[in-house]
Amino acid sequence: MYNMFIDSAYVKDHPYFIAESQCMVDHFSSTCQTIGEGECSSGRRTFVDDASDVEGMRQAHDLLTHRFSVGQLASLAFPDLPYTLEQIFFYAFASLECVSNDYSDDRQNGSRSPPSVRVNGVLSQMPEFTRAFNCFDGEPMSAPDQSVCYLFGENAIANQNSSLNDGNSSTTRGPRFRSNRMSVRDLDVLIDRLE
Repeated sequence: MYNMFIDSAYVKDHPYFIAESQCMVDHFSSTCQTIGEGECSSGRRTFVDDASDVEGMRQAHDLLTHRFSVGQLASLAFPDLPYTLEQIFFYAFASLECVSNDYSDDRQNGSRSPPSVRVNGVLSQMPEFTRAFNCFDGEPMSAPDQSVCYLFGENAIANQNSSLNDGNSSTTRGPRFRSNRMSVRDLDVLIDRLE
């Protein structure tokens, strides 16, 4: 869902999203240089997939936090493992890139970030990950609030600076996204149907 929306020319090239998009491009480019294995071209060319992964994980985490209480998220998921339910959620995401998916064509033409960059780039954009694993400020996987990129929602730069100043501070360009997410009720209904 996010991939198609982000890939549209509207999001990729519209002035409303330039700062948010550039923030995401810079983050994945930096992650590529810091964590990437071998040759890596993450950034502008991988923006659609990278940004979709971040927004998709945010959506999935929102669902998790609305489905389980704070106490349940902080409790051990399995008696024989030292990980909380929330930590297992993040491990499950990372494990998706451990399987043998054949994206070699996408990686060779530079349209897909390497697995280590996809996982670390997404998780280092999530303050929820930082809290779940008690990362310290300055650690590579730490996501201090001021360095997190938001394409949509209340935390997006364009929404924080609700007018793009063209001399008239009351003029707002582009849509205002209060939230880009389905309602919790809609997500709960969907889960109930799947269970």
